[in-house]
Amino acid sequence: MIRESAWGQLAKMRLTRSEWVIFGFLQNCIDFGNKVVVRQSRISEELGMDASQVSRTFLGLVAKNVLI
Repeated sequence: MIRESAWGQLAKMRLTRSEWVIFGFLQNCIDFGNKVVVRQSRISEELGMDASQVSRTFLGLVAKNVLI
């Protein structure tokens, strides 16, 4: 049996557009050791998203176990 890739698993999670956008932004910020240190306010500013939308999107990504 072929093991499904992480991208294949993400595709099946039916992420919202906002979740994909923020996930992509975070992928670009990954540090050594798979650490991401970035304020939600920076994400909001750089992506032109409302701060409350960024917060809700983070909650969605945590609920789907995309972020821990």
